[in-house]
This record gives sequence, C-alpha cells and structure tokens, in this order.
Amino acid sequence: EALEYAGLEITASIDEAAGESAAALLRLFVQFWEHCLVDSDYQAGCPVLAAAVGSGEDEQQLSTSAGEIFSRWRQASREAYLREGFEAADATALADT
Repeated sequence: EALEYAGLEITASIDEAAGESAAALLRLFVQFWEHCLVDSDYQAGCPVLAAAVGSGEDEQQLSTSAGEIFSRWRQASREAYLREGFEAADATALADT
C-alpha cells in the first residue's frame, strides 16, 4: 500500500508538470531530489526505486509494481517531450534517463 500511495502521489505531480511543459517536468524532478536528499541529510531516497532494487525473490510483487510505476513515469515524460517537438527517438531516450 505504501508503494502504491507513493507511486500515485509522485505520478500525479509528474502528470501535472508534464502537462505544463518538459521544462516544468525537469524542474519538478530536480526539486524533488533536492528536497528529498537535503531534507533527510542524504538518508532518504525514492520509495519506488527502493522497491525496485531492494525487493527479494519473495517480494516479486513489489518489483512488478515498481516497474509499472516507472513505466507510467516514462510515458508521461515521453509525451511531454513529444509535445515540445522532440523527435520520437529523442523523446524516448530522454524519458528513459
């Protein structure tokens, strides 16, 4: 449940920023990490990333859920870049980084 909640919250922010512009999306990304890391004295990180890389075999559902969340984030990012006039291959490459 915590993973789903975090994913939904972050996805909503990404969708809002992506709907505005690719620049707004990049600003959101930088600000998110700046606040997350600085406010926690570099102890906290992304809960979705933690689920993706920290799940053992017995927690496969967490990895699967994290992968689905990341896919949604990549798609929103790709669409924002496409609206800004990026070529499809470039938009995909940027969204995947």
